[in-house]
Amino acid sequence: MSQTRAPSRVADDLAELGIRAADGIAPSAEDTAVPVLPENWEALELFLELATQWVYDTGDGDRDRCRGLSYPAVYGHPRYARLDFDTQEARLKQIRLLEIGALRAMKD
Repeated sequence: MSQTRAPSRVADDLAELGIRAADGIAPSAEDTAVPVLPENWEALELFLELATQWVYDTGDGDRDRCRGLSYPAVYGHPRYARLDFDTQEARLKQIRLLEIGALRAMKD
């Protein structure tokens, strides 16, 4: 028999960011912190440091529309620039997933 769980804002946030919670660390309805898998910490830290590097379209009625991250800012960030090529490629994929989730959340 499967268990039914109460909706969790953390679970909703994880889903919105495209993050799958690992077995055993899935958030409960009482959680306020988002669990982050160890292999994702560095990408999340870089993503959070880029918080002011979003590109916006202006003139869309009364609202500005966020287009996404400024990738020159990503490429030039020291945490990214000093990585070897293979690690840069993997990190960029992680950043893009976080960006997609953030853009979806901003639309709501």
